Amino acid sequence: MPMNDLPILSALRTKMQWHQERQRVLSENISNSDTPNFKPRDLVEPTFDNKGGTVGGGMGLLAMMRTLTDERLEPAELIARLNVQVCRQAPGNRFITLFYALFDMNTGLLAYVNAGHTPPLLLRTGGGTERLHEGGVALGLFDQSAYGAGRALLEPGDLLAVYSDGITEAENPEGRPFDERGLEDVLTAERHNNIAAIGSAVAKAVEIYTADTRLADDLTLLLLRRPIMPAPAGV
Repeated sequence: MPMNDLPILSALRTKMQWHQERQRVLSENISNSDTPNFKPRDLVEPTFDNKGGTVGGGMGLLAMMRTLTDERLEPAELIARLNVQVCRQAPGNRFITLFYALFDMNTGLLAYVNAGHTPPLLLRTGGGTERLHEGGVALGLFDQSAYGAGRALLEPGDLLAVYSDGITEAENPEGRPFDERGLEDVLTAERHNNIAAIGSAVAKAVEIYTADTRLADDLTLLLLRRPIMPAPAGV
């Protein structure tokens, strides 16, 4: 894998945990990807959702993934081997959805595997939205599951949103979910703002929509935008 590949789901991670503090957007782990000066980190930070419990509190999954990442495996092979480990260690009534990707900041190429996760939204700067489905089933269901890898080319200004279903399944007092359309509408309206502002806008929109209704799940949003490089001087 070329050294300029970025084995990170996103350059920004915003966790919204309103179970304790509804109005606070946690930003301790944010690295802003809106700047051309962003430096790739040698780190795997997948988006995953444990259904029915955790594998080692989530830390075991990350430890397994980092070990496999050190072997420089292609995304599909890495996820297939990770699935075998999860099947061996997780109880039979638990499974994990996951989205894993490698992003090349120089070319804009995103190679990914979606293992049963909510399809990330890719908002094109010229209009339109794509959903990243390619991959396979959730981890922990079948130890012989096969996975495919998808590819997407991010043009300058394109915005990728990877999210947990806690956002789209957040309900208003009448029991209607915020839904993918609600998230897409906010992202479209806020797409030209900086990354932190977009994350805050999503948090605020869900807060208003739910009207203090107790949330049933955690809310996680990861955003990545390929920067628009300024034209060279004299051009």
